[in-house]
Amino acid sequence: MSIWTFDRGLVLAASLALAACVPASEMGFLSTTPPQPDSALRAAVMGDGAIALTAPPGYCIDAGSLKPGFALIARCDTLGGAGRTANVPLALITATVVTQKAGTPAPRAADLVSVLDNAQVLQAKDQKGVALVQSRGETGLQGFSDTHWRGAFLVNDVMVGLALYAPVDGKASGPRGAAILNALATQTKSNSANQRIAAPTPVSSNTN
Repeated sequence: MSIWTFDRGLVLAASLALAACVPASEMGFLSTTPPQPDSALRAAVMGDGAIALTAPPGYCIDAGSLKPGFALIARCDTLGGAGRTANVPLALITATVVTQKAGTPAPRAADLVSVLDNAQVLQAKDQKGVALVQSRGETGLQGFSDTHWRGAFLVNDVMVGLALYAPVDGKASGPRGAAILNALATQTKSNSANQRIAAPTPVSSNTN
């Protein structure tokens, strides 16, 4: 097994493990604790300053979830952030970042499939440098559909591993989920091209 494959496996394993360990108070739409406006971020510097992880439209990064190499993303209104979310499906996204060696190749959907354990692969595809896999299997997260998405992409020698979970019968467990992860990757790559941003970018509670 190559070093890159081993690292990629760690990225995905970490995403799954961390998602399963996230307390209910950090799970946005599953939380019973009122969200705080300053907990919703548009972007956050990660990967030792190499990338600006950027949430897709309608979604925000939970500031309270940020750890070295890990972030939790949910719909902005569930985190106390403002913005138009009427047509934005509920979803919980985990992002795990791992710095790679220079010259590391971009991940492929086939690579993701090879490290999925006990999951039924529904579809796997590569889109513009983003590896995407839709699978069905136990998530360990109460209230979530057993159909979910995995994704991975490379930016500035940092591997970003993604997992997207949606409520039972939620739209994000279907084709919308792939579009959400693609948007996250596209915006992160764009905002990381001229890195650095000085600090996480908060979402004002007074914007529309």
